[in-house]
Amino acid sequence: SKSLHEILVYRFRGLCYSEEKIHPEKIFSHFFQLLYEKNLAFNHDFLCKDFCLMTECGNYTILASTEKNDDSTFSDNPNALNCFTNLEDISFYVVALSNGEIKHKITFKTDFIHLAHNSGVYLFQDLFAVLSLQNQTIHIFHIKANGTLVPVQKLGMYCFEDDDHILSTQKKAEEQFTGRW
Repeated sequence: SKSLHEILVYRFRGLCYSEEKIHPEKIFSHFFQLLYEKNLAFNHDFLCKDFCLMTECGNYTILASTEKNDDSTFSDNPNALNCFTNLEDISFYVVALSNGEIKHKITFKTDFIHLAHNSGVYLFQDLFAVLSLQNQTIHIFHIKANGTLVPVQKLGMYCFEDDDHILSTQKKAEEQFTGRW
């Protein structure tokens, strides 16, 4: 919609040949019928107008919204880039195309994700990946048949959950070894 708060879903009526002239103001309604209008974003949250992904099954669409975040605190991730000045709260919605129901919503607080033309987000079959530039992390989600997003893995500072443990164990072993000399 023009307000960037709601989505409007239309059904294509099909092509039909008619001898009668269609008034220019009614051309769109001649070919498309409004199914529903659903408000997704509220207050200072705005839908990203050039971001939209369709799931492979065709039942869901993934939309994104952004809200300006004035929080000046930086991430506690040591690999985070603290050079972005326009951080936002970015939400992703999995919406059922049949009725506009929001099946799942995830929000990345105080982050920078490049949404224009789906540049920082990837969809392959039932896997949905989000690249957080602020935190230097790729978040991978599985899209279940009911439309919910299940976190699969985060690739960033560490690739596996136990990487921190393995690295700290190695560091202790190195300190013991170098302490002998």
